[in-house]
This record gives sequence, C-alpha cells and structure tokens, in this order.
Amino acid sequence: MKLFSALLYACLLSGVAVAQNKPAPKLTPEQVNLLRMQEKELEKEVTNSKKLPTFTVQQCRSDAQEWTLKEPPPWMTTLIVVNGQVRMMSPITPHTPITKLLDRIYEMTVCETVDADFEKQFHTYSQMHKSYQQEQHSRYALFLMKHELIEQFLKEDAKENE
Repeated sequence: MKLFSALLYACLLSGVAVAQNKPAPKLTPEQVNLLRMQEKELEKEVTNSKKLPTFTVQQCRSDAQEWTLKEPPPWMTTLIVVNGQVRMMSPITPHTPITKLLDRIYEMTVCETVDADFEKQFHTYSQMHKSYQQEQHSRYALFLMKHELIEQFLKEDAKENE
C-alpha cells in the first residue's frame, strides 16, 4: 500500500506540474531514495507475479489420483479414469477451502496442456476442472443465499447488463 501511495503521489505531482505548465517540484534526496526503493519493490512484485507455478506430468497424475476416490461416498459421484484406474470424482470437496479449490482448478487447467496425450485419451483433467468449478459456483450461490444477497445481486446484474 505504501508503494501505491508513493507512486500515486509522484504521478499527482508530475500531473499537477504538467497541467500548470510548471516544472515538477524538486524532491528531497530522501524522497528520491524512497521512490527508487519503491520502484525496485514494484519491479520485484511484477517479476514475481509473472512466475506462475508449473506442473510436471508426474505431479498432474499424482494430484489427480490423490484428489479422487477409490470407493464411492454415499452421495452421487462421477466416474473418472486416473492413471488407468476407474476412480470417483465427488461433487463435494469437504475440508477444502475455496482458495485451495481455485488452486486445483488452475492446476487441472495447466495439466490439460502439460499432459495433453493423457487428457485427449481420458479427459481426466477437464472433468476434474469442471467438477471443481461447479463446486466453486455452488459455494458462491450458497453464500449469496445464506447472506440474503440474491435479490441485490439480481438487481445489480440487471442494471449492469441492460
């Protein structure tokens, strides 16, 4: 947040100077050093944000195996082939917070490309991706209902999509 504030301040100062056709005000050496440090932090953040996790074929197949069930639970499941075995994909992923669910959705999307031959043959990763995404949407809908936000959502959605 400090970085954003400093950058905003610097942009505002230069914008005011340009609008008034005046030179930008002189910065003190401390302000210059602070801006340089913040610029380096920003560069580091941008670089780190471009480093997305990569997955190997082994990790894709291992996680697909771990996230599916050998024995069906009492509720409805989807049959799925993982590493040559018929497994069960549960429509509910208990004890998995939404952030982990989103990580799984992302990984399965990447795995579709990483392990393309396996995916073409069995559609494992796309089925898992779809199942996790359906659970994500269900959780969002349950949250809206639980907090009585459905009507507000419908009103705002209708207004934004006229």
